[in-house]
Amino acid sequence: MQHRAGNAAVARALDGPTAGPVVQRSPQAVVQRAPRTADSVSIVEGEVKVAQAGEPITYPGVDSCLTITATLADGSRVGAHASLMQMGSGYPSDRILAAIGHAVGNQRIDYVELRGDLDSWHPDFFDEGYDSRFANSTPMPTGTPAPGSLASKVAAALGVAAGAVSEVQQRGTIRV
Repeated sequence: MQHRAGNAAVARALDGPTAGPVVQRSPQAVVQRAPRTADSVSIVEGEVKVAQAGEPITYPGVDSCLTITATLADGSRVGAHASLMQMGSGYPSDRILAAIGHAVGNQRIDYVELRGDLDSWHPDFFDEGYDSRFANSTPMPTGTPAPGSLASKVAAALGVAAGAVSEVQQRGTIRV
């Protein structure tokens, strides 16, 4: 099964409003319109999806995970559910920020929310994933990261000001 990342604006531009839901962009990234439900767009571990303006996003089962929700100028949002361990064909933590950037494309990001188990995350996990460190015998980061260091890392990767990224410690099912 191939992983799907969302960018509805690009998908509409490429295949028009009545075509099928998936557009191949590269072997590593597939653009997908998030399934529409009356409830919300659900994003599980390792996924990146786009929600249209006004559509809620649900991130189920956030325990040691981190959710990243980028709100774009048109009100749509790109959501990602980052996991310390790569889940199936989902994006590993060291590729998820690039996947968000790919889904955002040329659109402007107004702000970004980080929610989840912030205490389990170190900014270095966006450079080399937690599980990759075991496989490569890379030492785990030591010490507690500076406050705001996750926000700074995400801001730099997505090209927004650090002040445009907020951090909220939260576990369980997160709905934004």
